[in-house]
Amino acid sequence: MRDLNQLYAIKKKTEEELYVLNSQVSKFLKQKKNKEKYLEQINAQIITLSDDFSVSDHAIVRYFQRVLQYDIEEIKKKILPDYAKEVVKKLNNCEYPIGDFVAIIKDNNVVTIETKDKCKNKK
Repeated sequence: MRDLNQLYAIKKKTEEELYVLNSQVSKFLKQKKNKEKYLEQINAQIITLSDDFSVSDHAIVRYFQRVLQYDIEEIKKKILPDYAKEVVKKLNNCEYPIGDFVAIIKDNNVVTIETKDKCKNKK
């Protein structure tokens, strides 16, 4: 078993090591904050200089709905009619033909639409 003086010496050494580590952590956190700030500036410059604009899918849907006056709920019913819901629920993940197209369904969500000829070419 260690005596009291040895424990005080170990304690002092450990506290010094901890002080050094805390200083290093503080230094690294400051460097990290400076790099994050610099990265924000670079990203802002990229956005300013970029000519590449995009339109979100949400904006497109709202354009169809609000400007072109399409009834989104009616479109949803055409994509997945009531008569198909029970079958799709049983099949779960599937490609389900509806009229002139195929609804690609995953986890009870229609995730995309394909034309029938495109689906035939995939197989």
